[in-house]
Amino acid sequence: MYNINVELPLSMITTGYIICQQFRTIDPSTPKRETEFIETAPDLVVSKVLETFDQFINP
Repeated sequence: MYNINVELPLSMITTGYIICQQFRTIDPSTPKRETEFIETAPDLVVSKVLETFDQFINP
């Protein structure tokens, strides 16, 4: 499915979180729908990373 270096997901989580924080700071008037996506984006990255790790542990 995905070939992910173990170092990559952690940097992805950090980068995704920082980007989301910046989005929220730059434009607080973002429509609700977009704001919800921005707020859940880090969780989506985290869940994808955990899913990938789970595949390594339980092939």
